[in-house]
Amino acid sequence: MGTKLEDRVALVTGGTKGIGAAIARALLGEGASVVICGRSAESVDQAVADLGPLGCVEGRVCDVGRFADVSELFRFANETFGKLDYLINNAGVGRFAPLGDLDPAAWD
Repeated sequence: MGTKLEDRVALVTGGTKGIGAAIARALLGEGASVVICGRSAESVDQAVADLGPLGCVEGRVCDVGRFADVSELFRFANETFGKLDYLINNAGVGRFAPLGDLDPAAWD
């Protein structure tokens, strides 16, 4: 295990699968402690179980489209590790429609 990021804490949104899980895996491999989030408890629990052998990882359910969820995620990271050094905004909210069909509320 690498130690380039020892004593560093990273938060990876959408860290339960795909690119986010790969980023979390790489950070853990460099010695960082990592907080991941996903939209379901099942996906978070499974990702923490999968990533746990690689290092210090904690997970939380969070819908990044909801301000209250994001605020709680940051509170959780700070309470768990006492700080946050890196934020990787991997998760997003998708609206799948032609641009001309999006109303201003959907755009925001």
